[in-house]
Amino acid sequence: MEDINAIITNNFNDNIQYIQQHHKELFSKLSEYDAAVSNGHYKERYELVYENGNFDVFEPSTQKYLYNKKTNNHIELSLKSANKKIDNNIFEGFIRNSFNNEDIAFYRKEKNLKSHLNFSAEIINYTQKNTVIKEIAIGKYIFFGVGLGLHIAPISAKLEPSILFIIEDDLELFRLSLFCLNYANLSKSTDIIFSVFDEKESFMQSCESFLNKHFYLNHYIKHFDLLSHSHEKSELFYLALTNQPHLRFLFNDTASTYLKPLKHFFDQSNIVQNTIDISTLEIPFLLLCSGPSLQKNIKWIKNNQHNFIIVAVSSALSYLKKNEIKIDIITHLDPFDASINSFTRVNQLNYFDRALKLFSITSPDKILKLFKKNLFLFEVGTSYQKNSLKLSAPCVGSWSLLMLLALQIKEIYILGLDLALDTETGKNHIDDHQDNQNISLTPTKEDDSTLKYKESSFLTSGNFQEMVYTTPHFYSSIEIINRYFTKIKKDFQNIYNLGDGALLDIAKPRPIDTFIPTNQSKENIFHRLEKSIKNNSQSRLSSQDIEELFQKLKHAKNIKEQILSFTLQTPFNPESYMQSIIDIVANKEDLFIYEISRIYEDYMKYTAHYIYQFLTSINDQKKIQDIDNIFRYNITKLADIYIETVETIVKKDS
Repeated sequence: MEDINAIITNNFNDNIQYIQQHHKELFSKLSEYDAAVSNGHYKERYELVYENGNFDVFEPSTQKYLYNKKTNNHIELSLKSANKKIDNNIFEGFIRNSFNNEDIAFYRKEKNLKSHLNFSAEIINYTQKNTVIKEIAIGKYIFFGVGLGLHIAPISAKLEPSILFIIEDDLELFRLSLFCLNYANLSKSTDIIFSVFDEKESFMQSCESFLNKHFYLNHYIKHFDLLSHSHEKSELFYLALTNQPHLRFLFNDTASTYLKPLKHFFDQSNIVQNTIDISTLEIPFLLLCSGPSLQKNIKWIKNNQHNFIIVAVSSALSYLKKNEIKIDIITHLDPFDASINSFTRVNQLNYFDRALKLFSITSPDKILKLFKKNLFLFEVGTSYQKNSLKLSAPCVGSWSLLMLLALQIKEIYILGLDLALDTETGKNHIDDHQDNQNISLTPTKEDDSTLKYKESSFLTSGNFQEMVYTTPHFYSSIEIINRYFTKIKKDFQNIYNLGDGALLDIAKPRPIDTFIPTNQSKENIFHRLEKSIKNNSQSRLSSQDIEELFQKLKHAKNIKEQILSFTLQTPFNPESYMQSIIDIVANKEDLFIYEISRIYEDYMKYTAHYIYQFLTSINDQKKIQDIDNIFRYNITKLADIYIETVETIVKKDS
């Protein structure tokens, strides 16, 4: 017994020291737990027992044992079930594609940004056709549920993952595992990311950290599920996996949105500057988006429109005009040509001539040409003009809310930013919206074949109701608003959510009939707003901005030169190879400075895992050289497009 006491004491001390040094948030949770027990605020539920050479957890209130006194049997079965096969307990971090020879020939010669396959199809095709995968190299492994953690070290030793994601909802149970498993020793052979006693938002952030760390390991992710652990976290992880930004907005689209608007800095476009501050306007702003609650409350909007500066997203214009709503500000974010439908559906677009058009600089030319006056642009994702106001968000509704926060508006009301389905019909938008559809109000189960970004549904907290249904598409905006917007909001700003949709942490739920009009002179305030935006807009790049643009061009050329001169290492190591390429094209420090590095980061997240998985499954020098040649050809092709586009625009201006 003395040996056991020495072992558990050593494990606990090692673990506490390791967690305090490397996982500070988890250490804080454990410290708060200990304080709660010591102060009598929490009564422990479990007892750690050691009987017949086995650890177990006894729960006095139920008189039950976690392992039913068969701990060693559990470890043996767990170890047996953990394997490198691709037919069980696995997440796929990629989209399945198939190509023929004609497809590959076409995509290889295409040198434009119209399709992501122009830069990825040849890679995907080669890796799929030149391997038969029976077993995989385990790069990442997830444990859903810890228990006493006795199964974790044996499985890790068997599969040798580079990164572990250890998830446990019961903090007390996790604390007991500190006596039985030496996480500090385990961390010497694998990186560990913990998610212990996490609420939904914190857990999703942990998922993001896990997926972003050495993302080339994401092709196949194996997992082990403790039977006593809830399936909720497994389903949330699947949502995080399928909802990654590089899958929502593909790298070629990122490149297009960074390159196409560059010309606006060399013409007479009005680009809003970060000097703008309209906090002195003493009138509330009402942001109208295209969620179902907009349609439900249209009569109230019509009767109260004179009490607000009305801000409307472009997809709501047709519906609002039909209902004779006078709009003061129109916002638009979508960079794709199809979004022109939001404007062409409007009968007599000159109805909105007076309105201020605050659009993303990535908006298609077809849309920008529709308006002759009061058109102002914002940078999105780029940093071409040093003093411009830069805004970025997943959807036009969240982007518009961010814009109002950045403009220092004191009182903001939102309606139609539901980010949820109508609780009666399953409708996702107003009737006039081009993507309007009714979605099933039944949670979609975790299944690769059924989860769809815009059509699957699951429950989230509601603004007025306890729970409402949302989609992965909507949830990405909810998560961004909840995670980041609260940090941007100033103390003097108040936001009220009038809609019957998802709960937003930044906004106070407010029933629509509790609004009290201020009876301000709206027209006078509108002219002050218009003047302020005009006075804080600039059309041209400064000499410093132009110098920085040439530095970005030089950086892109340097990337191309390094990739062309890159040679395979001897002896060859797949992980070192992938990291070397990533360090050239998407170095962490460069991501903050260069648009092309952010383009490459998305590109690498989309393609690198195919290559890494392929390289770990073969031992053929010719195939290694082949995939390296294909990979570097496509990297340089992407660099050429960036370089040629920037040089063409700069030459036109000189």
